[in-house]
Amino acid sequence: MNSNVKDKLTQQLQQLEAKHIVMNQVLSAVCEATGISEYKIKSNDRTRPVSDARHAFFYLVTLSRDHSFTLSELGNFLNRDHATVLHSKRVTKDYMLTDKMFRRMVLKIGKTLPSINIPMSIDEKTKAMKLTTDRIDTLNEWLKTHPENPYRAKVQEDVRELENELKNLETSETIKTT
Repeated sequence: MNSNVKDKLTQQLQQLEAKHIVMNQVLSAVCEATGISEYKIKSNDRTRPVSDARHAFFYLVTLSRDHSFTLSELGNFLNRDHATVLHSKRVTKDYMLTDKMFRRMVLKIGKTLPSINIPMSIDEKTKAMKLTTDRIDTLNEWLKTHPENPYRAKVQEDVRELENELKNLETSETIKTT
């Protein structure tokens, strides 16, 4: 077998394994938080608690920091098709806005998963933007008062990074928390 093909297949296998690790971690966290077994979540049970657990799983996995998942990959993991995952995304979007208990459950689970990027609340986003802006102002003030300092280039680099972070914060998704 050609070494390039072998390397590419090895890389794809490693990515697939990493995705399965994330999905298993999220599923375990959902099971633990809801008290619903993995078997039940993967079953055809359509009761509200089980379907809510499934919705939470699909939602949280799609927030992975390190991986993007196709609808088919997610569906196959829970013995569902891509259309079910798509429907779940729509339902979950509504639940996150309207169902306080569901939203609290998902946020609580998400906070236990380091690989998941939970959107900030509007208050958290506002505070983060204020802190970042204050830090930029402090560093810019330092630059004005220290024109000859040998660390000036590093501080300028820090300001640029913070400005990029502020731009990312401005466009980041927020979530209703009340």
